[in-house]
Amino acid sequence: MDQRRRPRRGVPFVVLPCNISVRDSLLGGSSSNGIAVSSAGAVFRVMVTNSTIVFNSGVGAAVAGASGILLLGGNQISSNVTGVEVRHG
Repeated sequence: MDQRRRPRRGVPFVVLPCNISVRDSLLGGSSSNGIAVSSAGAVFRVMVTNSTIVFNSGVGAAVAGASGILLLGGNQISSNVTGVEVRHG
């Protein structure tokens, strides 16, 4: 493959539609969680790609509830109290 046409690191696309998409961002320095998804009702999808999730006082990336979906790809997750947490009810 030609070097100039190489895809970016991480997830180039998602087949499922997402409610929220975060890309090429810094999620850091929060007194709580970097990003948190929670849903007990309708399915709620969040996709975070090519982002940095650091120095949060809680969880870097958290998902809770039976219908919450958090898709992560190509991210740096470090220096949080907890990196990734999944709680389904």
